Amino acid sequence: GQMMLAGVDLTHRGVAAAAQAGIGYVSDDRLGEASVPALSVAENAVLKVF
Repeated sequence: GQMMLAGVDLTHRGVAAAAQAGIGYVSDDRLGEASVPALSVAENAVLKVF
């Protein structure tokens, strides 16, 4: 596949470049892998910061 953002090809630039461009990843299993059910929605939203 190919990953394009605003006309820029980010396909082979790695995870750091994608994150710097503002691209994030949410797992299909959001409850099991991408969130902490014991935390609030606001706390889960800022997990990337920590």
